[in-house]
Amino acid sequence: MPAPWMPGLIKDPGTGAGYNAGRNSMQFVVLHDTGGTNSYQICKDGRPGYNSSLCQILVPKQGTPWQFTEIDAECYHIGSSSDYDHDGQPDDFNTWAPGIEVERLQGDPLTDSQIGWLGKIVAWLHDEWGVPVVHFAGPFGAVEQFRGFVNHRDIHPNPDGLSPEEWDRVVATIAAPPAAVVPLEDELMNITHIACPDGPNKGIWAFFEIAGKPAYRRLSTSVNAVTGNARAVIYEPVTFGGFLAALQKQGAIDCNG
Repeated sequence: MPAPWMPGLIKDPGTGAGYNAGRNSMQFVVLHDTGGTNSYQICKDGRPGYNSSLCQILVPKQGTPWQFTEIDAECYHIGSSSDYDHDGQPDDFNTWAPGIEVERLQGDPLTDSQIGWLGKIVAWLHDEWGVPVVHFAGPFGAVEQFRGFVNHRDIHPNPDGLSPEEWDRVVATIAAPPAAVVPLEDELMNITHIACPDGPNKGIWAFFEIAGKPAYRRLSTSVNAVTGNARAVIYEPVTFGGFLAALQKQGAIDCNG
């Protein structure tokens, strides 16, 4: 079972904590603006008479966000049910998705603190809950098969959510996984060798690919140096003018580059 509380956030159980209103299915995650400047209490406790909070996570202008309920608890962040996906049935998307509220008025820019924390939250939802790091691009209401992150305005008439540029800034803060280290002998499998007996590019040259990108290496400045033992060769990154073009012409090469 994935962890329902995100490490590093302020755990501050509100009205909806303990699954007071039930669970949501984690189909997607909804991105909101609060439209205010101090939404802590209403997000935590909900409106009078409500049995749940108005969001799972509130991201303030500065500082650490609060988490008021388990991420898979039901909160009332989306608004009244209506047939927003036009399938003939009213939709209670609160049962589908958690909501992340960003404290700002409509039109206010995200702060650097909010960008950074949103990146951490998106990464955690991906790593812990398997939510794809994808931003919904429409059309309005067509979210039945979507998994990822959805603006509130794409499932409700309210105008809030992140712009494409803001989403790109958030995703840019997420650290990419470290590149795999490819052993030298694996890189040198199935390579094409070209021998230049003299000239400024004298030596044995190899053309191959690393992670799908063309690579060029001079294995040695001695024409007789390639012995088949990949660990024994000199492995020198170079720029060899015309090398790729020459290989595309059935191996013909200008050793003078």
